[in-house]
Amino acid sequence: MESKERYNTFVNAIKPDFGPDDDAITITRELIKISLDNCWSKLDKYYKILDLSFTYIAAIILHPAYK
Repeated sequence: MESKERYNTFVNAIKPDFGPDDDAITITRELIKISLDNCWSKLDKYYKILDLSFTYIAAIILHPAYK
């Protein structure tokens, strides 16, 4: 979550003036931002499923380091 927020801040704060490739750089940054959002939503979906798993709960309860 921290890296996602940092990248969103970075993309929104910096409007570079690199010359003729400005559009390509801006488009690339937006595509990276979209990819990060998609990855985050997919991971969030699987983490929610994992939290509902009884096997995961049992593994956490029985893990020696967490006692």
